[in-house]
Amino acid sequence: MIKKFNQAQPEGIAQPKIEAHSRWKNNYGEKITVKCVAFGRVTYIRDGYDSECICSEYRFTGEFKYLPEETEKSQAEAKENGRKKIAELRSSLPLSVGSDGWDKELK
Repeated sequence: MIKKFNQAQPEGIAQPKIEAHSRWKNNYGEKITVKCVAFGRVTYIRDGYDSECICSEYRFTGEFKYLPEETEKSQAEAKENGRKKIAELRSSLPLSVGSDGWDKELK
């Protein structure tokens, strides 16, 4: 008896990781954006709706399919928006922390 080995190598991700700002779609083609994942629950927003939805990770992986291209774009936009908000907050401060000025009276 000859023993044959399968030469096929596993490729890709068996189950994509559910993370914030990732994009998914259901079998009807409706797209969603994940807001957060905590304690076995996924909070997401459907495109065109304002309210959040919550479901278990198990149900989520069964109902939705991962969209890698849109996820990369969505996460890049979220990072850029975060950087813009930080820059706005820093520019709104009168002086940076540790500089001479705001703490003169404290010395």
